[in-house]
Amino acid sequence: MITTEERGWAGHFIGSAQCHFKRNTLVTDSKRGIVISTIGGYHPRGDDWVEIGLNRYYETMMFLSDMEPPYMDALIEQQIFPDEGIRWEIDRKGQDKKANEMHDNFVKHVVDNFERYA
Repeated sequence: MITTEERGWAGHFIGSAQCHFKRNTLVTDSKRGIVISTIGGYHPRGDDWVEIGLNRYYETMMFLSDMEPPYMDALIEQQIFPDEGIRWEIDRKGQDKKANEMHDNFVKHVVDNFERYA
């Protein structure tokens, strides 16, 4: 059985403490896990928006999980790339609602294709 757990911290990006938008979902079966992390709204210098990558203000990435309780965090060195056509970046500021939709769609795609990614 595949389960999902929404968690309260960023799963990637060294500057995530200065991000106003953070989501982290763990998708697991009994032995394996995938961490899906979305970050955005990066404000390292106060009110200025700063891109978190080339031409993007939000991004979603996924990684294998270390499966070590209690956190089962992302293995950053083991990034998994989604199928073409799966939206993973937003190039405009102030798009928290779209970032939530992007994250939810990404999670659904991973759940539906867990065997292929895990």
